[in-house]
Amino acid sequence: MSTRQFAARKRTILLAALVLLTSLAGGQEVGAAPIAMSYFGEIGCSHCDVFVSKTVPEMETQFEVTIEVAAFDILKPIEYERCAERLAEAGRPFRTFPVLFIGNNAYQGRDAVGSGVVEELAYYADSGGFRAQVPPTMDGSSPPRKWSLIPSVTEGLRLLPVMLAGLADGINPCAFTTLLFLISMLTMLGRSRRDILIIGIVYTGTIFVTYFLLGFGALVVLRQTTLIQSIRTIMRVLVTVAAIVFAGLSFRDALLLRRGDTSRVMLQLPTRAKQRIHGAIRSGVRSGSLVAGSAVAAFTVSLVELACTGQLYLPTLAYMVQTGSTSWSEVSALGLYNIAFVTPVVILFVAILLGLRSERVNRWFVHQAPTAKFVTAGVLLFIAVAIWFF
Repeated sequence: MSTRQFAARKRTILLAALVLLTSLAGGQEVGAAPIAMSYFGEIGCSHCDVFVSKTVPEMETQFEVTIEVAAFDILKPIEYERCAERLAEAGRPFRTFPVLFIGNNAYQGRDAVGSGVVEELAYYADSGGFRAQVPPTMDGSSPPRKWSLIPSVTEGLRLLPVMLAGLADGINPCAFTTLLFLISMLTMLGRSRRDILIIGIVYTGTIFVTYFLLGFGALVVLRQTTLIQSIRTIMRVLVTVAAIVFAGLSFRDALLLRRGDTSRVMLQLPTRAKQRIHGAIRSGVRSGSLVAGSAVAAFTVSLVELACTGQLYLPTLAYMVQTGSTSWSEVSALGLYNIAFVTPVVILFVAILLGLRSERVNRWFVHQAPTAKFVTAGVLLFIAVAIWFF
């Protein structure tokens, strides 16, 4: 074999080996630069965590490529401006977030990001390059969602435990017995319907605002402590354990109430706290200023009762943080919880205005107290399970 023939055969063997290695690399040449993505989302939200820690590794395995993701917190003004500038350079309006930049395209919104990254990587695996810029009407983005009274199915399922928890908290013995005492005081003092209406509006409004602000503060703290994925997982475990423990105690209390053994009920306010609440209510309804007196009484009641109602409120707040895709969705869930929480108060005040006697309400509550505890236990168990699926 001549030297020229040997050299030609050597080049053929090397070329075949190169083709084989390229094929085994799944379309991404050996030594090729990794695929770069820029993800602008709310760092610490569930979707961002899942996309960076789960979706991207799955895409790397599926398409046999290496991906580098640069994640930016869009709630920071400088990152928001950076995202808006990049969208403007691409000729796209800023519609919603999260926003994913990959190759020549930008995708906005959770659904568009999820489908866009798959299409881009599939195209890259087949051709070795990225798609040309797609028209704005074809990039999967959608215009800003209009506010609607009817949530999506997924959003409705996510908010269901929140609404149920608010209702259960509103009818639990801690909150309801306080409301019954207030109604009894109004009846005993012979307050007119006009006075009852004023007290009802101010009392209900103050409780809503107080609990909402307390919950909002707790949301801020919880969000800051769950920005790291490992901490979020620990929080899920802690909430699950706490919810199961409180559910068991609520179930035990329900059985005791059914037997009439109220002295051994565990999840209730201590006597001193009850006395403080009753004192605040007496001062409020006897005050010369119904508005100021009712507001002060409701504010005091809200703070003192938190030791009891917080057993359901805190796990629900943690659930909101773990499952909320954005801080706005957490705030809307918080509002839903507190609307549900004050709904029994509103219903009872309306019933009293329509002539329902407080003695009848009290008898009904004593009869239904075990059921309220069973409902609370069920909601807590629901939260313990749902926090792992939303």
